[in-house]
Amino acid sequence: MYAYLALLPFWTMISGRVRIVWTAGSKRGLAAAMGVLALAAVVPLWLCYEPAESELAAYHQLYRQQRWDDILAKAAANPSQDLLPQFFTNCALAHSGKILDEMFRYPRRTGRAG
Repeated sequence: MYAYLALLPFWTMISGRVRIVWTAGSKRGLAAAMGVLALAAVVPLWLCYEPAESELAAYHQLYRQQRWDDILAKAAANPSQDLLPQFFTNCALAHSGKILDEMFRYPRRTGRAG
């Protein structure tokens, strides 16, 4: 559906005689059609949103920016049992020189992974 909406203006340029004409003529009808199209674009994105993936992206962004204290504050405020946030927490502790003192103050996943 998104490909159709993206290519629609180009399809009208294929033939010079073909044009899309809004036959209703009213501004309210045009506004309603625009609203329906906007809703059709937003609803699938909203349904596919994953908060856990957003959390991992936030950790990764902080890691790339080398904001070690922010990673540690995020890990203390919202502990996770996933391995990737624990990895980022360990890296932040190592880079800030606190790994030996504070490593086990943060929640850890125990046992075998998988």
